[in-house]
Amino acid sequence: MMGPWDDHELAALKARIEAFEEHSANARRRDLGRRRWRWGTPLAPPRPAPEGPRFWADFVDQKVFSTQTRFLKSKGGEDKATAKEELLDQLKRLEEVLGDKTFFAGDEFGFLDAVLIPFSSMFRGYEQHGGFSLETECPNLMRWVRRCKERESVRSVLPDDEEMYELHKKWYGIE
Repeated sequence: MMGPWDDHELAALKARIEAFEEHSANARRRDLGRRRWRWGTPLAPPRPAPEGPRFWADFVDQKVFSTQTRFLKSKGGEDKATAKEELLDQLKRLEEVLGDKTFFAGDEFGFLDAVLIPFSSMFRGYEQHGGFSLETECPNLMRWVRRCKERESVRSVLPDDEEMYELHKKWYGIE
C-alpha cells in the first residue's frame, strides 16, 4: 500500500523539490557575484553578459595569447604577416570594448584590466618584432596601459618591457 501519495504525486513533488533546489543554488551563485570586496568592486558581474568581462578574459587567454605566440614564433613571410594582422585586429577589438572609459570596468580597475595588463609588457616586443607602433594602431589602448601603470599594484608586478622582449627572443628564437 502506497499511503496518501501515488506515484504521479511523488514524481511531481520530487520535480518541484529539485526545481526549488536548483533555483536556490542559482540564487546563491547570483548573490555571491553581487557581493563586493571592501573596495566596492563586485567579485563578478551581476548578470553574465554575452560579451561581458568573462567573455573578453577568455578572448585574451585563448585568442590573443595563441596569436601572440604564433606571431613571435614566426620567422617572416606570410605566416608572420597573417599573425601580425590577427594580433592587431584582436587588440583593436579590445580597444573598442574599452571605448572612452578609464578602465574596462569604467572608473575602477577591474577584472578584465587585471587579465589584460600583463600582456602589455609584451607590447614593445610586438612593435619591435612586427615593425609597427601601437601608439598609432591602438592609441586608446596605449593610454589605458599608461593609466594602469600609474597604479602601484600594477607597476610593482609588471616586468620591464625590454627585458620581457629579450626573454621572449630567447624562448622563440627571434633574431
